[in-house]
Amino acid sequence: MRLGNLVPSDCRVLDGEVEVDQSTITGESEPVSRSAGSELYSGTIVRRGEATADVTATGARTFYGKTAELVRSARTVSHLEGLLFNIVRYLVALDTTLAAVVVLFASVRGVDLSLVIPFVLILLIASVPAAMPATFTIANAYESRGLVEEGVLVTGLTAIQDAATMDVLCVDKTGTLTEGRESLADIAAWAPADERAVLA
Repeated sequence: MRLGNLVPSDCRVLDGEVEVDQSTITGESEPVSRSAGSELYSGTIVRRGEATADVTATGARTFYGKTAELVRSARTVSHLEGLLFNIVRYLVALDTTLAAVVVLFASVRGVDLSLVIPFVLILLIASVPAAMPATFTIANAYESRGLVEEGVLVTGLTAIQDAATMDVLCVDKTGTLTEGRESLADIAAWAPADERAVLA
């Protein structure tokens, strides 16, 4: 491993010493020193030094690969999906009740059930919104196009609805909202100090 190398897999340092940028994994922008016996993680960048290392894991078995798989497999029901499920559940309960009332009413009145069954089936099929999830998916896709044009990275269609219902946003500091390097944007000096005194 030399200066500027991207560590391609998880490794154990055999000899030498390097400083690596692990911000893609830990979020920490300061380089970390690694010497013989230390672990180097896939996806980190060598910022200083040189070392020889032995590969311990590749691909999905690396620390980064396992983390990515956990993120990929962590599937939660979005707010919109929960709302749609509740609407459909209530409609099915209402329709089942209405169908039972219609069948009971027809039985009491002596109406032939072969005439009532098609009406009950139409009631059940027509009032359950089977196309509602597809309609919301199309609406989310359209909205995500608009966000992409504004420079927003949309990682999933449900992210739009999740963001709309968010109360608190927690993010790590490096790489999410920042670039992992410091820069001076403005100087705010309070009397009696001036900008020159602050910079000194």
